[in-house]
Amino acid sequence: MIDPGRAPGEVLSAAENEGADDVALYRVRYAAASQVFGINAHHLVVVNVGAAVPAACRIGSAELDHVSEPGNVVVIPAEIPWSAVIPRSAEQVVIALPRERWAVAAAQSRVKVEPIRPRLRSQDPDLVSLVLEMAGSAGPASADDLAWHALADAFLEQVCSSFSTADRAPQGGVLAPEVMRRLNDYLRPRLDQSLLVDSLADVAGQGRSHFPRVFRRTVGMSPYQYVMRLRLRRARALIGRRLPLAEVALASGFADQSHLNHWVRRIYGTTPGRLATGRDPGPEDEAWGSGPAGTGP
Repeated sequence: MIDPGRAPGEVLSAAENEGADDVALYRVRYAAASQVFGINAHHLVVVNVGAAVPAACRIGSAELDHVSEPGNVVVIPAEIPWSAVIPRSAEQVVIALPRERWAVAAAQSRVKVEPIRPRLRSQDPDLVSLVLEMAGSAGPASADDLAWHALADAFLEQVCSSFSTADRAPQGGVLAPEVMRRLNDYLRPRLDQSLLVDSLADVAGQGRSHFPRVFRRTVGMSPYQYVMRLRLRRARALIGRRLPLAEVALASGFADQSHLNHWVRRIYGTTPGRLATGRDPGPEDEAWGSGPAGTGP
C-alpha cells in the first residue's frame, strides 16, 4: 500500500489487507544515508518512533531541513510527490489512510470536510500514543480484529482534530458543517430503515437534483456510499457484542446477512464471522453466525 521508492527500508511489521477503506500500518527501519520518495494513492501519517535524526524533507513545493525529534509527525496528502534524505538510521511508523475513510471520519467530526493538509513537522502526543498502541497490536490478522478497527477510528478522529480546519463559513458549492451535523443526527437513529435521497435533501435544505452533487463535493462520495459506511460502523459495534449476524444485518440496515457479508468483505477485506472471532471461523462460529435473529451463541 505504500511505495518507499527504492529506499533500503526494512519493514519490521505491517498491518494491511484488501479492504477498500482499511487503514494500513508499517513499522519501517531505514539505513543510514537513505533517500526515500514516492507519490501515494492514500494519505500518509509518518511518526518518528526512534531517536532524533537529521532529515531533509519535501512535500510538493514545501521543503524543510531539520532534526526530526522523537514523536515528530509528518502528514503527506495523497497524490502529492514527497521525498526525504535521512543521513542516519531511523525508525518510523507509517500509516496509510484511504481517502474514503478519511472523508467519512471528517464528515462525522465537528470539522469542515476538506482535503488533508501537508505537515513537514508537528508534535501531537495524543496522536503518537495512539500510533504506538496501533503499532503494538499490528499483525497479519489486524483486519479481523475489532480492537484494531476501534484504534483506527480513534486515530482518524485525532487526525481530524489535529489536522483539519475547524467550523467556519463554507466555500461555495459545499455543505456547511452545521448541515453535515443535521444530516448525521438524522441518519444515526434511522440506519436500520430505508433512506431516501429526497428526505436527506430536505434535511440539508437542498433540491433533490442538486443534493447528490453538492454532497459528493463535500464528502468525496455519494450519499449512498456514505450511508453504507455508517451502517458498517454500526455493524462492527453490534458484532463486538456477539449478536447473531442475521440480527446484526437487520439492525444495521442491510437487506440480509449475505448483503452484510458483501459489504464487510468489500470495505474491510474480511468477513463478519472473522471480525466476530478474530480468526478463521470454525463450525461452531458458523453455526452462531448464521443463527436466526434473537438467538445467542
